[in-house]
Amino acid sequence: MLAHTTQQHLLMSDHELFELSRQDDTKAYEVLYHRHWPRLIDVAYRRLFSKQKAEDLVQDLFLNIWQRKQHGSSSSMLPNFSGR
Repeated sequence: MLAHTTQQHLLMSDHELFELSRQDDTKAYEVLYHRHWPRLIDVAYRRLFSKQKAEDLVQDLFLNIWQRKQHGSSSSMLPNFSGR
């Protein structure tokens, strides 16, 4: 799962990780992914009542964030991303 992630990445804030991911740091993005995946799946499942649809939705969300990382700041994307 996070075997290749450095210890420094695990200690960083979401903002720091997002800024690194904007520079194509895939390890930083991996930490964000694993940090938020379980809660986002839970929220999506409670609204969709389908594990498969919830997983598809959250996967699409993460893909969209990765693809658009250069076009947004962490302050504009992370609150929606993390559900805050």
